Order: sequence, then C-alpha cells, then structure tokens
Amino acid sequence: MKRIIPVLLTLSLLLTIALPAAAQTAEQPTYGDVNGNDKIEAADALLVLRYVVGKAELTEAQQIAADISFMFYEEAEHKVDTADALLILQYVTYSGPFKHVPPIL
Repeated sequence: MKRIIPVLLTLSLLLTIALPAAAQTAEQPTYGDVNGNDKIEAADALLVLRYVVGKAELTEAQQIAADISFMFYEEAEHKVDTADALLILQYVTYSGPFKHVPPIL
C-alpha cells in the first residue's frame, strides 16, 4: 500500500500537468508551472526559491501552482517551500519520484 500511494500521487500530478493549457483556468493553474509559460522547467524552481527567501512575490495562482509537496509528503504543509522547488527540479531532471516517468512535455 505504501508504494501505491506515491505512484497514484505521481500519476495525479502528471494528469494535471498533461491537461491542455486551454483547459486550465486562473483558479486552477498547472502544478509546477509557477511562471505560467505552459512549461515546467528549472526557472519555475528558481522562482519558488526566490519566493522562499523573500526575493520574489507570487500571486495566489502562482502559489497554488508552486505548492506541490503535499502530494508527495504526508507531513507537508500547504505552503510554498524548498520542498516544492526540489520536486520541480526532480520533475525536470526525471529523478526522485519522477525517475521512472517518461517525459510528457
């Protein structure tokens, strides 16, 4: 059971990411796409890190897109932190929980 939950969470995240940009609304941004350019890339992780150290501001929609750690960690709080930046970078590099997930973007 413990192995199934991370797989289901990963698939859930990937389905959210795979939705066409046209289907996304301002209320439902693509998880991981913090800068809103319809790509999940290292720049999104950098924006999260800048936000965490107080060097950047995020809109409410950007904060929703950035807060993904709760999908992978039971103890995660619903707040943007370095764990979110790490998960975005792991997605970009196909490592961590994404190491067996083929790229879809």
